[in-house]
Amino acid sequence: MGSRVDAECPRNPLRRTQPRVQNPSVTVLSTGSWSDERAYAERLRLAVEVSDIGAWEVDPINDETHWDRRTREILGVPLEGEVDQQMFFDCLHPEDRERVGRDVAQAYDPAIGVYDTTYRVGSETSFRWVRARGRSFFGDDGNPERFVGIVLDVTEEVRQQEQLEALREQAERANRAKDQFMAMLGHELRNPLAPILLGVELLRQRGDDSREVATIERQARQLERLVDDLLDVARITNGKVVLKKAPCAVGEIVESAVEAVTHELELRQQRLVLHGDGSTVLHGVDRARLAQVLGNLLHNASKFSPDGATVEVSHGRDGERYVIAVIDTGKGFDQDIVDKVFLPFEQLPQSLDRGHGGLGLGLAIVKALVEQHEGTIDVSAGPAGKGARFEVSLPFRASEGSTATGEDEPARQPGAVRCLIVDDNVDLCALLADALSMKGHVVETAFDGAEALAKASSFRPQVAFVDIGLPIVDGYAVAETFREQLEAPPVLIAMSGYVQPPDRERSRESGFVEHLDKPVSVERLLGSIAEHAQRVGE
Repeated sequence: MGSRVDAECPRNPLRRTQPRVQNPSVTVLSTGSWSDERAYAERLRLAVEVSDIGAWEVDPINDETHWDRRTREILGVPLEGEVDQQMFFDCLHPEDRERVGRDVAQAYDPAIGVYDTTYRVGSETSFRWVRARGRSFFGDDGNPERFVGIVLDVTEEVRQQEQLEALREQAERANRAKDQFMAMLGHELRNPLAPILLGVELLRQRGDDSREVATIERQARQLERLVDDLLDVARITNGKVVLKKAPCAVGEIVESAVEAVTHELELRQQRLVLHGDGSTVLHGVDRARLAQVLGNLLHNASKFSPDGATVEVSHGRDGERYVIAVIDTGKGFDQDIVDKVFLPFEQLPQSLDRGHGGLGLGLAIVKALVEQHEGTIDVSAGPAGKGARFEVSLPFRASEGSTATGEDEPARQPGAVRCLIVDDNVDLCALLADALSMKGHVVETAFDGAEALAKASSFRPQVAFVDIGLPIVDGYAVAETFREQLEAPPVLIAMSGYVQPPDRERSRESGFVEHLDKPVSVERLLGSIAEHAQRVGE
């Protein structure tokens, strides 16, 4: 009974009560000491087998080559029989033989002595990738006596790396295509926006304060903001935003930001309260970008606050930092949302009607611009736990006797100037001409490059506002033609929906003194004329 049970039940594999028949393909180690040299060598051999590595050795003195079984399998040669170095090179892909030959020669050089290479074995159409490493041992005379090493099949790893590289290249191509698309999208959206906003501006100057005009302006401004956010986040993501740093009074930054959101606040009958000394000068800041930061925060505060609410802006020095805070008493948000509000395309939960709108890019842009100023931005609950408090902290660098740049001080009004407007958007041309004419300037328009050159020859403009995206001949070529063919070329100012840094650089190289982003306001055009008045000749 006992013998039957013993026969049917598996024995403990660690228990040895009798000798076992040895399988010729399996090596069984003795239980002797591992310090024995033969046992250590056997242990090392087993470790190599388990790791799926092949081992090889070359005896340069006797011209003998030894490969173990795994090396033969990896190189694809018979498992029995003699091998030599020529057989090894015959295994290699034809394109790799010369390179591997150089690697072997370097291993035989006492100054190098090591071998680490990757090559292909097999035919030109069907091959495996192999990683080989080794080193040479040299005699007293400096000649190599042994060359030993290992091989490992790395085909799968190489293919995975190739796939990753292909995916990376695909992603880079997609990213470049996205950038090109964003630039084109910005251009195509800015073109119709320009005459719409300009038309609204002219209507207001003529005293039209109707609800319809206000609606058109509000919706067009919202679309303009969305376009700017899309383009800004693309530029920031690709590191293409370059700050124009200079000293600037805080009051100028606040004034620019407030001006951008005043209409929103008025429509919702919201009250804006300002606290702080606007005469304090910040050094090493980009006025326009900080105004954009504050404007985005004010826009958010207004959007998420109820009609009639109060929005506050406070600013002041805190030690070595200058802190600007925007506080509202609106909807606020839960703590678990705080970590996400600065991520692109992240938004607070909204109802299906998406009453607050937006793309979820404003705060991501704010954070990126603040960090470019070596600052930080934090958000917390507003007063009494209601609403939100966004706090921007910037380095404060004091400098005695410094003043604000005055870069955007109101431009002096020049006398009448002959202006040529070149744009294929007929509506925009007409509106710009009306706007400048109302300010006393003499204006001509042209809708393509050929017409522009013809009119410039007779009209002799002092300033030319030229669209870049013209049909047939683009604005760059028009500018170059003006400079080459006109005896007294005008001051050239580009107008374009193409607003990426390469576009601006190309404008500069083509002779434009300024590159205005569409849509362009009448005040911006007048400011450009005034700014470059000293260049205008009769």
